[in-house]
Order: sequence, then structure tokens, then C-alpha cells
Amino acid sequence: MALWARVQQLSGDAMRQIQLVYGVHFPIEVRHFFANWIEEQHWYADFCVSLDSYLLQILTLFKHYFS
Repeated sequence: MALWARVQQLSGDAMRQIQLVYGVHFPIEVRHFFANWIEEQHWYADFCVSLDSYLLQILTLFKHYFS
């Protein structure tokens, strides 16, 4: 929760900008409640693995239909 702890130390215009980013679709309270879980996720690594598997499927389909 290191990142969220730093965000909470912001004040004034910086904090208002953060609040605007979250808006009504993802309330800042939700971010606060799930801070630990959000920051523990390996978002980039999971995305790369998923992207690699999708690329493999695309190549397989391409070879099947165009070979």
C-alpha cells in the first residue's frame, strides 16, 4: 500500500486532481478499501502472458486458414 499511502499525503490541487481521476465510475473510497489488493497484483506480467497466449492463437488460426 506504499503508493496509496503517498497519495493520501497529497493536499490541495494535487488531491483534487486525484479525486477527479477517480470520479463517479470508480469512487476513491473503493480504491482506498482495495489499496493493498490492487498494489499486490502483477498487472503487467499477467497482461504479457495473456497477450502471448492470444498471439499464439492468432498465429495458429492464421496458419490453419492461409496455409
